[in-house]
Amino acid sequence: MRPEKSRRGGGFTLLWVSSTLGEFAYSTSLIVLPLIVLTLTGSPSQAGIIGFVDAAAMLLAGLPAGAVADRYDRRSVMLWCQAALVTVFGALALLLWADAVSLPALVLLALVNGAATALTMAAGEAMIPSLVAEERLSDAVAMNGARTYAGQLAGTSAGGFLLTVKNALPFVAGCLAHLVGLVLLLFLKRRPPAARSPADQPVMGGRGL
Repeated sequence: MRPEKSRRGGGFTLLWVSSTLGEFAYSTSLIVLPLIVLTLTGSPSQAGIIGFVDAAAMLLAGLPAGAVADRYDRRSVMLWCQAALVTVFGALALLLWADAVSLPALVLLALVNGAATALTMAAGEAMIPSLVAEERLSDAVAMNGARTYAGQLAGTSAGGFLLTVKNALPFVAGCLAHLVGLVLLLFLKRRPPAARSPADQPVMGGRGL
């Protein structure tokens, strides 16, 4: 195996672990946020709204996410998203620990969580072909699918357990998970958008793909 392919395999491992930690944090918040809102407000409808806000943010951010991943350096996109998630998870953990949390703060977390996760997922998936050899691309895609389920399983289990200990702990864990994921991404090389070949350029009088 050539050294370049070995380096690419190592890059994919860094991306995979970082993304798994992100899935863990996201799944933890997904199960915990509605329960905290229900405790805070006593309103099942408002607890449902927080889940809707998260899903809507992910959907709306997901629409341009592919274009963002194609236009900008994908590693930088992921780093900025991880930094935003570390900030909001850490801030919410402090507010919960101090018993000073409010519904607007929870809505803000849901918005940032959904949007940043959508952008991170798109950038990470777009980065995979540049990190693995072509003959291993199908294996990498399969591992990506397994990563999603592993993160969801660990996140939902840990979220419920940590919530019973202290309501701030799920967000402490999420903040640390995103922080470790951010550090791992720092070891990846910059992945600028691939230059379009002449065949991909729009043809005068026709529609570009």
